[in-house]
Amino acid sequence: MNNKVKVGIIGCGYWGPNLIRNFLEVKQAKVVAACDIDKKRLKFIKQRFPQLKITTNVKQFINSPQIDAIAIATPISTHYRLSIAALNANKHVLVEKPIASSTNKAKKLSNLATSKKLVLMVGHTFEYKGSVSAIKNIISENKLGKIYYVESSRVNLGLFQEDINVVWDLAPHDISIFNYILKKIPKKVLAVASNHITDQENLAYIILDYSPKLKGFINVNWLSPVKYRRMVIAGSKATIVYDDNDSFEPVKIYRSGAELKTIFSKNLIQKQLIYRTSDITIPKIDTTEPLTKECQEFIRSIINKSIPKTDGKNGIRVVAVLEAIQKSIKAGGKFIKVNI
Repeated sequence: MNNKVKVGIIGCGYWGPNLIRNFLEVKQAKVVAACDIDKKRLKFIKQRFPQLKITTNVKQFINSPQIDAIAIATPISTHYRLSIAALNANKHVLVEKPIASSTNKAKKLSNLATSKKLVLMVGHTFEYKGSVSAIKNIISENKLGKIYYVESSRVNLGLFQEDINVVWDLAPHDISIFNYILKKIPKKVLAVASNHITDQENLAYIILDYSPKLKGFINVNWLSPVKYRRMVIAGSKATIVYDDNDSFEPVKIYRSGAELKTIFSKNLIQKQLIYRTSDITIPKIDTTEPLTKECQEFIRSIINKSIPKTDGKNGIRVVAVLEAIQKSIKAGGKFIKVNI
């Protein structure tokens, strides 16, 4: 592709302006237009980015010959409809997480993109974050040893969503991170949840079962008075504590732990629990804005005709886990198999 990739943005609420700002920084991209059904948001976009064309006509926008690629930042319930329309119009698609509201719909999007040789990418932004990449490298280099468990808490006060519950809103971040750093998805899941303010669940506790000795735990909550973004990855050699709210030292490696040793003494064999403590290591983290990397990856994949890191299949894996979690909630907290 000789010319710049011409990008259009659908959805100008909270995330849309961030996408516009970051695509404007990508040399091989040219942001040409924005679309939203809310005229007030379009007015805001026009004031901030006066060079863009704006419209409320979604169909006309998607079929515009002036647009090569479309980034979709709309409510989850619209992701499938807008993405499939864009793919059918031969546009490359970047859609925010989760890619669709069901595994079946996610598979249809992925298959259509493949058949049309178009780039389909999902906005699992944390996979482009320097701290998460560092954690993945630490695990790949076996510095943690055998992974015992992973756990995450992602809580804050609001924002309540009308069309989805707290699981579909917040848990995709943690699921995509776990899938990425562990290079696997859970075999089955268990979840319990409660709704206190609206009909949508605002609090959930989730168990991810990878194997008999590897479990994942996720807590998501819209009602916490404090914003908390913390993850623990514990291994036989060391443990990582990742605090996303800490902009200076988000990742710390603790070489403290416990192990059961066999002690031989006077013809006796005893088991003794040994605790070990050591220094804390703080790795250097790439502080490049992850959304910048995500937008660069999207444009690079289009130009090079390559598969992006967070492609349609990546999106399918996350939605499959979400779907199983939702079934477990409806079943009152039973283990549900994850089906891909």
